[in-house]
Amino acid sequence: MSRSGPSTRLRRLASRTTLGLRLLFLLATVNGLIDARRPAERREVLASIERLLGARVTARQRRKIARRFFVYRRRFDLIFVWLTELEFAHARRMVAVEGLHHLDEALSAGRGAIIASTHMGYGRIIKPILRLHGRPAMLVGGLSYRLPEYFAPDISPGVNLRPFFSAMRDNKPLVILLDGRRTVSARRLSVLGIDMMFAPGAIRIARASGAAVLPTFAVDHPTLRDPLGLRLVIHPAIDLQKTNDEAADTEANLRRFADAFERELMIHAHNFRWDGFREQDRYRRLPARKPE
Repeated sequence: MSRSGPSTRLRRLASRTTLGLRLLFLLATVNGLIDARRPAERREVLASIERLLGARVTARQRRKIARRFFVYRRRFDLIFVWLTELEFAHARRMVAVEGLHHLDEALSAGRGAIIASTHMGYGRIIKPILRLHGRPAMLVGGLSYRLPEYFAPDISPGVNLRPFFSAMRDNKPLVILLDGRRTVSARRLSVLGIDMMFAPGAIRIARASGAAVLPTFAVDHPTLRDPLGLRLVIHPAIDLQKTNDEAADTEANLRRFADAFERELMIHAHNFRWDGFREQDRYRRLPARKPE
């Protein structure tokens, strides 16, 4: 089902005033609540939540996650209009950042830092948010010349690791999205019983460079007082295991990141793409683990 975007007049208002931007996000929230009342899509999303979260959530919680998911989906569309077409200067005072001191503590060691995230929520806006707070973050991803510089990736993933280690030497935060199947050596891990794939490259780079790895998530959390409702959550650095067995260390450290992601997912479950499983087949439910 197609979803129309904000009008040109509203976009112009939002680009000039904080009030206009808040109004734009409030409108997206209202449209999301309307979407949540459409029976066919609602049933599909509820079925995905029940299938993947199972008994971890009650029927009432499933309905709440579904309703907030439809709001998030509308606001997700708007985020990229904001990033690519509107003035982004409002963001520094409007996006709440939690745990920035964890990043500053990691950078104080002088070996850079890896901002490890996923596609849940708004992983692509971590870089511009950190830059607006004076931290010269760089984003790893497929390079694009169609996006504004503050939003586009800076380093292309691949076998050439020199740009990664150069960023570490310059003591810059490196934003890397770890989830997904587009990697040669992806590792399969369970998150809330959901079978997910994680790329080990960031963990290996951290092991070789001595950089800290900080699980970080840009999530959607609107309230009546804050209709913009964007929040960047920076967790403390992972206590990286480092022994003589590099393969075992990689598995253990990826598991520690997955545990942090699991906790964040339970708090902001509506930021997950509950409507995408049938098309993408990215996640599968694992059998229940037997008690040890």
